[in-house]
Amino acid sequence: MTTCKNCANSFEGNYCPNCSQKADIHRFSVKHFAHEVFHAFTHADKGIFFLAKELFVRPGKVAREFNEGKRKKYFNPITYLLLVMALQIYLTKKTDINTYYVNQIESAQKADTKIGNDASYQKLTVVMNALQENLVEHGKLINCLFIPIMAFLIWMMFRKSEFNYAEVLVLTVMYIAHILLLYVLVCIIPFVLYHNSVSFTMNLYILLSIGYMVVALKQFYQQGWWKTILKSLVIQVLYYIVMSVAMLAVTIYLLS
Repeated sequence: MTTCKNCANSFEGNYCPNCSQKADIHRFSVKHFAHEVFHAFTHADKGIFFLAKELFVRPGKVAREFNEGKRKKYFNPITYLLLVMALQIYLTKKTDINTYYVNQIESAQKADTKIGNDASYQKLTVVMNALQENLVEHGKLINCLFIPIMAFLIWMMFRKSEFNYAEVLVLTVMYIAHILLLYVLVCIIPFVLYHNSVSFTMNLYILLSIGYMVVALKQFYQQGWWKTILKSLVIQVLYYIVMSVAMLAVTIYLLS
């Protein structure tokens, strides 16, 4: 008999049936610690790279399997979201991609001199520029904070399905986490290589995010393509409206 060092349960075998901890627990060494780190990220089963690869090709199926009970197979989606979000925020700050993108937008707006010095127009321009800066600068963080709202919109659009709101929340966490990684790959890396690519890559990212949602929802709900595309577009529009209204209210408050 072995006494589990984690929960004090007595058992026979290699794993504790109460908490799943290994029976054979060694004292930590540098070698053992390095192995655990390497194993956590690269293990073919439940590793973070395995989850990232699977979410690229079958996001909806991964979410279905996770909800159906295959929890040990995949890296924890909440942890995955936090790690990818931290990576995205760090690289965004490090490269200063948002400042460059906002400056490009403002330069394009200043090039249009058809409207004169109308005071109301200038005031509106100040508000809209501030709103644009906030959306670009904090958009990814806002997406994470608004995950329950996006999950609610998805759940409402597919409310006749067998999935409840919490299960849709799992899908949404995986979706948001992976489009943050997509932002790193599609926007930040090309920006480091060639700064002037930022406008093109930002627009490409928006299209890829929409397309990725269509694929995820198609695999998750297993409905027809046209129905899924239509519902995805409605979800994206409603979500953008809600997010923009919230950010506009904050922007006006800060400028007042």
